[in-house]
Amino acid sequence: MFETTILFRILLSTVLGAVIGLETETREIEKKGNVDKIDERSRIGGVRTYTLISLLGGISGLFYYINEKTIAMIIFTAIILFLQVAYYLNVQLKKAFGLTTEIAILITFISGFLITSVITNIEVVLFILVLLSFFLSNKRGIGKIIARIQHYEVIDLIKFGLVGLVVLPLLPNRDIYVNDVLSIFATGTQVSEQSNLLLINPFQIWLIVVIISGISIGSYLISKIFGEKNGLVISSFFSGLVSSTSSLIAFAGKSKENLKASSRFAGATLISNATSFLSIVALITVTNGTFSAYSLPIFVILFLSSLIMGLYFLLTDDGKGFVSNGHDSFTLIPALKFVSIIIVLKIFVQIVINSNLGTGLLIFGTALSGITGIDAPLIATATLVLDGIISPDLGILIIFLTNSVNYIAKMFYAKTSGSKEFLQNVSFGLIISLISSLIILITYVF
Repeated sequence: MFETTILFRILLSTVLGAVIGLETETREIEKKGNVDKIDERSRIGGVRTYTLISLLGGISGLFYYINEKTIAMIIFTAIILFLQVAYYLNVQLKKAFGLTTEIAILITFISGFLITSVITNIEVVLFILVLLSFFLSNKRGIGKIIARIQHYEVIDLIKFGLVGLVVLPLLPNRDIYVNDVLSIFATGTQVSEQSNLLLINPFQIWLIVVIISGISIGSYLISKIFGEKNGLVISSFFSGLVSSTSSLIAFAGKSKENLKASSRFAGATLISNATSFLSIVALITVTNGTFSAYSLPIFVILFLSSLIMGLYFLLTDDGKGFVSNGHDSFTLIPALKFVSIIIVLKIFVQIVINSNLGTGLLIFGTALSGITGIDAPLIATATLVLDGIISPDLGILIIFLTNSVNYIAKMFYAKTSGSKEFLQNVSFGLIISLISSLIILITYVF
């Protein structure tokens, strides 16, 4: 490094140490109410101490940079011994068993070391120190958050981590066909290509389970932070961008666990259904921008009608009698039931498509694919229009039919997974949305 660069890095390490010390000292002044009440001998460090610690780390980093690693190690060892002695005296004299200050001093020293040793970029060190300042300055706020967290909620987060971070990566991301299964039990068995159906992709199927569980636990946590209604609006909006059907399953399960909140969860389901059309329009625009503009009116009415119905059920729900059961933040069984239905329906759709039903097969097969979701069939429709295989008007008809099938499937899922009131409200909202889109479809025809 040039001398000016060395001086700059030493100065930077000193300034950053002073900032950390300033945060510590001003926080203590705020706590005590008067700077005169603070006894410097009763605490490990303030501005001067943190500044010197960071400067010492910077000096150690310089020795490391010029390959005098032994001296750098000696300084680092001295800091460790100093912190051990300080912690021992803190425990013996003040009966304080916390390690926050000692760890903060150690991070400050390492940060100074990293700045001058050029092991990593300065931006990384700044990010570390910003995080350190945040956690030190928000001790009271973090304490309030911890006080609101229940033990079962931590357990639910661990369960979700097991489902999403442990199990999911272990599953193979490959399609498994009928031939693959039959070959295990009967070597040499031949299956015609037409009847060789796709059974399952373990990774993709379990990903649906993770999404549903994530929506469930995410909406629960957001509701705790922003309140029941506000939290549901936020979680339903963003979950719809991921998967409106998965959102329905998650909220349906919650409606069964708390019957008096069924209307509220129905509203959240309809909002997620509305926002799903935003992602669909984006995908179709990427595939075929001209067709996206042509079909925009039908998507706008689908979005608005579903959004209005969702807000209606949320705003008219007074929340009286709502009692959280305390254990509804993680749901796995509804997700497993749903993926079981998905597997059966996908096999059914493949059988129908492979049955050679005639000229209407294209429309019928594409629309029937809406049972498991409308993203893929509508993107396929946009591609067919782009290639000139079907006309834009026929594409609009396929959009309507596919979405109609999807709505019917969602009503079926609501019936199997949700409460009676949830089914009624969701069905009512979806029917209103469907009728609205039918009116728009008629304008295309005439």
